[in-house]
Amino acid sequence: MTLKIIIFLSLLWGIEGSHILGIFSTPDVDHFMLGSRLMEALAQKGHQITFVAPFTPEFQNENVTTVEILQEIELQEVNKLYTNFMERVNMNFITRTMHMYSSSYDITEAVLTDSKFQALLQNPKKYDLIITEYYMNEALFGLSSYFYAPMILLSPLPSSSLMNELFANPAPSSYVPNILSGLTGRMSFPQRLHNFFCNAFNKHYKYYLALPWQEYLLKKYIDKNLSINEAIENVNLILLNSHASVTEPAPHTPNMIEVGGMHMAPPKPLPRDLENFIRKSSGVVYIALHPDLTASSLGREKVAVILNGLEKLSNLNVVWNIDADEDIGPVPENVMVVTDVPHQDVISHENVVAFVTDGNLMRIFEAVYYAKPIVAIPLVDDQESNVAKAVEDSYAKGISFDELSGKKIDEQIRDVLKNSLYSYNVLKRSRHFKERPISPIDEAVYWAEYVIRQGDPKHLQSTGVHLSMFKRHMVDIIILLTVIDIVLFLIFYYVIKHIIHLGFKKRLERKSRRYVQLENEAGQNKL
Repeated sequence: MTLKIIIFLSLLWGIEGSHILGIFSTPDVDHFMLGSRLMEALAQKGHQITFVAPFTPEFQNENVTTVEILQEIELQEVNKLYTNFMERVNMNFITRTMHMYSSSYDITEAVLTDSKFQALLQNPKKYDLIITEYYMNEALFGLSSYFYAPMILLSPLPSSSLMNELFANPAPSSYVPNILSGLTGRMSFPQRLHNFFCNAFNKHYKYYLALPWQEYLLKKYIDKNLSINEAIENVNLILLNSHASVTEPAPHTPNMIEVGGMHMAPPKPLPRDLENFIRKSSGVVYIALHPDLTASSLGREKVAVILNGLEKLSNLNVVWNIDADEDIGPVPENVMVVTDVPHQDVISHENVVAFVTDGNLMRIFEAVYYAKPIVAIPLVDDQESNVAKAVEDSYAKGISFDELSGKKIDEQIRDVLKNSLYSYNVLKRSRHFKERPISPIDEAVYWAEYVIRQGDPKHLQSTGVHLSMFKRHMVDIIILLTVIDIVLFLIFYYVIKHIIHLGFKKRLERKSRRYVQLENEAGQNKL
């Protein structure tokens, strides 16, 4: 009996006392929020966490050791394009794709050269699991073999052409839209053609440029003998920030797990002045756009136009969460300007009746969870696609940034509030989003512990991961069949040509004989 207890306790300690290295390196608050939520949940289960990130987590747990990176240089210098917001707003698909890959390269290099991160590499510890954010930073996959530990990824995005090749995940262009294309799964012929070229461009750019860049960083800073393909094969599993009730339903290999909404936590009480402002109105509209869209980047004139439009919502109060980095002028009585208020705490309030956002996927998850209809203004990256899906599902109205004005916002807000279709559809989506066997954060924790228990669960991995792109896409077979087709065509061509030639030759011979015969007959007649 005593032996059984000892074995049970040893197994329990083996799971709950595991050492986990979490790396969330992108200087983005929402990306960090995802990682922070998962690290907190794992720490609460008794795991020892080394949390590498550019920000300080809000939670406190004695099991967590924080390593703050990218503190020696300004984050704006880490990636100038990443923080040049207005340039990002005006990008097209090609420049947006190139920007995402180049910015991820800059951030990955900054992380690998950071003195605190280098200290981790130079003094390696024993880890049972490595969890890293995935944002086109394949060089970090080499840490799995460096620390001799299994690795899982946490993606702030749904499955997309940015990652599908890494997992040999099928994603036909006919119904799986490129995440940066602004399309949904229901595409017309021109849209499918556009989506095909978007995916083709991304695939070739990633294979011939982005992955070689990452391999350069991998060999220079982690392991000069490890190829990028070998590093990719070492990844065991990826957690996706998606759910079919909100994002596009798409094929997934067994090691691609949807945990959309895992960042959400029970809402906290609001500051007293904000609570009173919300309570005194029969309904409140909450506005929260991208944190980099500050008052100065919008311009005082545009801010004034928007405020003028919000003032017309006289029967509603408006809470506008914006970085007022300069004086924005007079604010209407029904508008309250706030900064850095937790979005979920406001959206969850019973008096909030609509949400104006930029199409950030995490904000959409929050709005759907609390059943708030949306007015969306897509700005950067995947937001156009996110908004297109929400509009298609009829719980959101969209406004392009170019037509952003107080009048337009006023019209769209009134529309989503007057038309009960939006409230009905977002409530239906909310039920779909909540109906799961376990909560998304518990599922994320389960799969992290599953990989620890299994050690190296390659059985979840598609065999296609071990094939080159050349073989995976049947290029060798296509070339063979093309050669066979060409050979058969040439054989057919020369056979037909020979038959025609023989036919003409025989016809000419008959004509020639007939001509000789006629000449002979003509000669005889003359005689």
